[in-house]
Amino acid sequence: MSPTPLAARALLVAALALAACADAPADTAPAPFDATTAPAPPDAALAAIDSTDLRAHVAELASDADGGRGTGTEGEQRTVDYL
Repeated sequence: MSPTPLAARALLVAALALAACADAPADTAPAPFDATTAPAPPDAALAAIDSTDLRAHVAELASDADGGRGTGTEGEQRTVDYL
């Protein structure tokens, strides 16, 4: 007994879906990030970073004054506003 046209189409769609989900061959995986080959950031960007300001921002974001940053909390909102 042969499958009905609808059953044959459903089987074809299922086979194509499974084939699309197959893992890519290992040789097509992206190479891991290598900082030695990455382009250097522009000098202007590096010059704009002030270590005193950076330290102040990190201290503010790491502070316990906001009482945590759980989803939906006031601390989260204050952090989002700061950023």
